[in-house]
Amino acid sequence: MFIAAFLLVWGLGLSLKSKEYNRQIAIGNAKARVEIAQSLAEKYRGLSGRESMCAECGMLFVFEKPEIQNFSMRGMQFALDFVFIRGGRVTKIYEDIRPSREGESPAQVSSSAPADAVLELNAGFVRTRGIQNGDTVSLVPDWAYPFDD
Repeated sequence: MFIAAFLLVWGLGLSLKSKEYNRQIAIGNAKARVEIAQSLAEKYRGLSGRESMCAECGMLFVFEKPEIQNFSMRGMQFALDFVFIRGGRVTKIYEDIRPSREGESPAQVSSSAPADAVLELNAGFVRTRGIQNGDTVSLVPDWAYPFDD
């Protein structure tokens, strides 16, 4: 199982070092800087508790094998677009999912079909960049945030 996860990470060209927004992803005709949630704790926490993220930033979750993926807006303070991915293609999109108000249960989204990655972006990113089902998704090789050490 560990070997399969390593091969997936290596095959996608993911850096195993953890640094915020240190990779760039191409999705359709758009690009975004992404932070990659790698550990189980990072995947569970996601973007919860943060006040915001930059307009062209997102968080990428990569999974060992394609499965139904379920995400919650638990602890979120800003709205998100969710992009579910399988085999390098967009398979499902949820736009403008808002944090819950006090007393409400957090919003939940599901891939409804197996996905091997999920990309969370600021609400409106999908619409303004024209991202749609079927678009290709890939990490941009050899790109690092300009302030990377």
